[in-house]
Amino acid sequence: MGERMSNLAEQLFVMVFQRELSIGLGSKELEDSIRIDDVYFRSSGDNHLTTFCDRLLDSSGRLVGVNITPISACAEALMRTVKTLRYVTVDSSAFQVWFTEAPLRDAENNGEQAFGGYVFSNDSGEFALSIDADFLFTSVDEARLSVAHARWVVISA
Repeated sequence: MGERMSNLAEQLFVMVFQRELSIGLGSKELEDSIRIDDVYFRSSGDNHLTTFCDRLLDSSGRLVGVNITPISACAEALMRTVKTLRYVTVDSSAFQVWFTEAPLRDAENNGEQAFGGYVFSNDSGEFALSIDADFLFTSVDEARLSVAHARWVVISA
């Protein structure tokens, strides 16, 4: 997994909301359509500013997930669609995606906000969300992402 994490500052972090969480890194040059493990996904809207995203940290300060606050109609639709997945929790205005085996009760939002990119969908009704990795994650987070409770996928144009 280590090679997937190189040059985090130059990457988009993509979460794919399937039965099991899938994650991957892709070039920032990707626009409104991407391939995820050879499945074509296209943007659900024309706006690349769809969410506010914050890191969720455990009591030791380690990355355990992401808090996502929708600020667009397509991100609100994403939240309604993924709220029943076992690695997602929802509160009044946001949803949390957990990189751990189960949601943690003692995790806290560090409030270091980044902006989410595109919300994507495919013909099977699956959704994905891109986030500018260098605005959200630190170099310490790279090791945590490499062992996240998620399946790694290949993101390409």
